[in-house]
Amino acid sequence: MLRAPLGGWGAILVFAVSIMTIGAVPLLLEGLLVGAARLAAFLGVLAAFLGVVLGVTMVTLRWRTSLRSDGEALVLRGPFGASVIPFHDRLSIGRWLNHRQRPVLWVLDGSRPLTPVSGRLGSARIEAFASRVHLAVVDLEGLPPTTDDLVHPDSSPPESPQ
Repeated sequence: MLRAPLGGWGAILVFAVSIMTIGAVPLLLEGLLVGAARLAAFLGVLAAFLGVVLGVTMVTLRWRTSLRSDGEALVLRGPFGASVIPFHDRLSIGRWLNHRQRPVLWVLDGSRPLTPVSGRLGSARIEAFASRVHLAVVDLEGLPPTTDDLVHPDSSPPESPQ
């Protein structure tokens, strides 16, 4: 399994928890802080709490992004959904370069893009994972597809009312 790294959000989370804890101690001890100092400490703890909430949210979203294989299917999981793609002969990972010359990866069925692979996972890590599960990584020319380019074969046009 390949999970997205925390990036700087892990450090932000640890820092915010530390500040919140250190700032809360003087607030809990009566008489240690009074007046403007107490208000400043309270606002600092409140800001640190908001940092904790933001950090936990971002860490949760990153950890929910993964790429894995159970031997029969490739599972791409994003923060709000997952794509399960059964292995077959024409399945591969396509690599395009975007306008900033950075790799953009998609799962391909032959030459048809199926679903994008999150850049949060890291191009080199995705390619190493692909080699472990025996998926080819194919370099492609031109601009990478967008999600608007996807055609869902199981979606049929709506029927007209009779």
